[in-house]
Amino acid sequence: MLALGSLQIANLQRVPATAAMKHYHLAIRRIAKNVRDEDKRKHPATLAATLLLSYFEVWSSDHAKWCKHLYGARILFREVDFREKSRRCLPAKRAQRRNRERMQNDLGSLFAGYNQPEASAGDEFDNVDVEILAHLMDQPLSGENYGVGIEIDENDANMPTDREIELYEHQRDLFWWNCKMDVYQSILGGTRLFMRFEDWLPCPPRAPIGRLDAIYGTFDHILLLLGRLSEFVSNDLPRKRKVHRGMMAGGPPGNSPPMFPGMLPTNGKVSAPMGFSPPREPSPQSDNMDDTDLESATRAAMQQWEAIKDAFHMLRSRFGPEFEPLAAEFSDRRKTPFGMTVQYRTYSLAGIWMNYYMGLIHLHRAHPSMPPAAMMAAGRAAKDTAPYAIEIGRIAAGLVDSQVSVINDITILQGAAFIESCFPLFVAGIQVCLVPSFRGECSVANVGCGK
Repeated sequence: MLALGSLQIANLQRVPATAAMKHYHLAIRRIAKNVRDEDKRKHPATLAATLLLSYFEVWSSDHAKWCKHLYGARILFREVDFREKSRRCLPAKRAQRRNRERMQNDLGSLFAGYNQPEASAGDEFDNVDVEILAHLMDQPLSGENYGVGIEIDENDANMPTDREIELYEHQRDLFWWNCKMDVYQSILGGTRLFMRFEDWLPCPPRAPIGRLDAIYGTFDHILLLLGRLSEFVSNDLPRKRKVHRGMMAGGPPGNSPPMFPGMLPTNGKVSAPMGFSPPREPSPQSDNMDDTDLESATRAAMQQWEAIKDAFHMLRSRFGPEFEPLAAEFSDRRKTPFGMTVQYRTYSLAGIWMNYYMGLIHLHRAHPSMPPAAMMAAGRAAKDTAPYAIEIGRIAAGLVDSQVSVINDITILQGAAFIESCFPLFVAGIQVCLVPSFRGECSVANVGCGK
């Protein structure tokens, strides 16, 4: 935290980040020491510090080091037994809630003047909708792994302690933050997820879809779908490269654009940070598809792509009326280069929609018919992705409360909303930078990179 704060101060004062690097290297040494300790390596403080170091690299614009710390976090998270923790802690939390409600009912019957509280908005927060998860992940799931249908009494000897439940909740929060950064690095670099998608199964989303009072649950479900899409993209890349080689064979020579699969060049090779021992794993899948039936592989890729598209539509149908934009009389309607602003009840809702539309942009750019190079795919998919890019621009513009030329003071929540909008804006912004015809889609004719 000191490293991040010092880096921000250095950026604002336009001075060298000397203090930031001092705290950064102290943190690295302390984490390296902790990960060698079996009692400390899975502790939330160690997990959080590892992820904060990763986030430091985001602010430093060092993609390679960002991925390096994420790889270290992945090593630690795989050692947390989320399957057993979920199976024990989720039923325990339900038992605790029932006990609280029983005590409140008893108080209401004893004291006539006691104002009985309304039913908790989180009554079903610890219930896992296995059917939705199975649809989003395209995996057969058992509700028993998430404590579904398991009822325990609070006096049960096997009841986890409050400390165990608290530890599980902290590890779960950090796990989903790790998944968010993992998905983002995969989209940005066109590389595989560090946390293999099947390793996401034991840790369910933290709340149901469509709850305004627990928006993080909806975001977890979006991350699940983005994780599935990222895995599809990396698995389909060898097939796309083979198709592209066949199309280029015998063609006229010329200067071809960069063929890296992401929005920046990366070789996809990441080493473990200091103090981490990388696990022994089977060799990654080869890109060699010489013996593969290309027609069958393409047909299978199309089926998978359509299934993911269907999952996006299903997820959208679960958002509910509270997730819709504010009506004109309740919003600050202003003109932007992308049309009128779009505003929602909260900044968090705006973030949900920007990430959802970003996912649709990535989905269409990852269509099996698209080229393997991300920048080429962005141009060819522009017609399909333009409406989503425009929508992201309208939502981001709506984060500002009033039409001002300079923002001097912003709230912490608004600052967080601006930060959260950065990655969806970057993915959408590729559209404007690479596709001149995109300008015609906007309401202002002279929109361009400068806008």
